[in-house]
Amino acid sequence: MRGAASPGLIILLAAAVAVSSACSSSQPAAPVSAASEDAGSTSAPVGPQAAVSGQTLHISTPDGGAAYTVDNLQPVPADAVIIPAKGTLYAVDVTILGESGMTTVNGFYFVARADGGAVIAPAVGAVNPGITSGQLAEGQKMAGHLAFDVAPGQSIVQITLRDPKGKPLAAWSVA
Repeated sequence: MRGAASPGLIILLAAAVAVSSACSSSQPAAPVSAASEDAGSTSAPVGPQAAVSGQTLHISTPDGGAAYTVDNLQPVPADAVIIPAKGTLYAVDVTILGESGMTTVNGFYFVARADGGAVIAPAVGAVNPGITSGQLAEGQKMAGHLAFDVAPGQSIVQITLRDPKGKPLAAWSVA
């Protein structure tokens, strides 16, 4: 039927709006496209995007475009910690695939958001293999871990990718 939305699409869009609203109370809800290349991927042409852990988002910047996937938030085993943590070290798996132009990659472009709203900077270099910095041409791939030092009593609910100036480009709900 023309003009009718499926219940699954409505739930997906509602979840995306809720996730993007949690990202920042001072920013408008992030646009999310219902179009996808496969069941695990969501894409939108511009602006901040929202997804759940494990989904791939296609991010375009003036210099290039890349597919980003954030997944598998877990505590880092004590024997795998390179840099001591003040709280509990958690890590996510990050995969970045260059799709066009030259994509600049930097572990410091990611931040975590705690359940109380606190922003947690990445502990770049705290685990191996880690996401550090570099550039990816079309077809090149980088995969690694990104760690966050989480204070006692807090838990991570979202991972956000920002541009070099701090503007949110994408957010993955991990709770």
